Amino acid sequence: MNVLSCNTLMSKYDILLGMATQKAIVAFTLGGSAGRSCISGVFEFGNAGHDWNIQFVQNPDELTPQFIQKAMRDGVNGIITGFRERTDGLTELENSKLPVVFTDYPKNETPKAGRSNFLIRNDDVAIGREGARHLRSRGTFQSYAFIPTRAPTRWSTLRERGFRLQLGESEIIPRKFHPGRDL
Repeated sequence: MNVLSCNTLMSKYDILLGMATQKAIVAFTLGGSAGRSCISGVFEFGNAGHDWNIQFVQNPDELTPQFIQKAMRDGVNGIITGFRERTDGLTELENSKLPVVFTDYPKNETPKAGRSNFLIRNDDVAIGREGARHLRSRGTFQSYAFIPTRAPTRWSTLRERGFRLQLGESEIIPRKFHPGRDL
């Protein structure tokens, strides 16, 4: 399984732009671990000697069409974002000439195809399989269980599928617990 860290992603982005000092916008909600992990990757990348001038945006409502247009006038080289909400700013971003790396995207949509739009998604089925393999490597247990997110999400459903597929190869049927109801 090939997994790109945010640091690796930024190195590829740096090579793609091929300039000395980069002006970038990094837009993530910090309420979840994924956003915090990418922000951590941004700091690691900067500390490794890459010359980036970074503006952080934490709220999807700040990423308006006017904000994107101003960023282009100010010479921003590109944007990395993980916002999941469909907004006018997201549409403007898709249609702009700015290179954009999306690490997430609303629901089951994909960004408008374009020369400068890139989407990175986790292989959630493989992550679920790896979780099951890890548990099996720790010994033989009497039972296995999967606990999905409280509200249904695409990634949780796919991880559960991978978990079940992997355990099914050993004829193990895991239980499913529901947060708040079963726990």
